[in-house]
Amino acid sequence: MRAEPTVILEVDRRLAQFILASRPAGADAGNAQALARWRAAQEVRKILRDACPYEPGTQASHAWFVEKYGDAAGAVIDPD
Repeated sequence: MRAEPTVILEVDRRLAQFILASRPAGADAGNAQALARWRAAQEVRKILRDACPYEPGTQASHAWFVEKYGDAAGAVIDPD
C-alpha cells in the first residue's frame, strides 16, 4: 500500500466505524432516521470500496482493506 497521511487513514477508519454503527437493529429497524443513516452508510461503503486499487474479492483486496480499515474492514468488505 502506498503511504498515506495519518489524517486520511484516520478519517477512512472512522468512516468504516460509521458503517458498523449505522446498521439498524431491533426497534430502530423501522425508524425512518435509522434507515436514512443506513442508506448514507451504504453510499460511504461504496466510495470506500471503489478506492481499492485491487480486483474485488481477491486476497490482495482483502489484505488492502484489513491494512487500511483495521477492525472495521469487514464493514467495508462484507455485502449487506
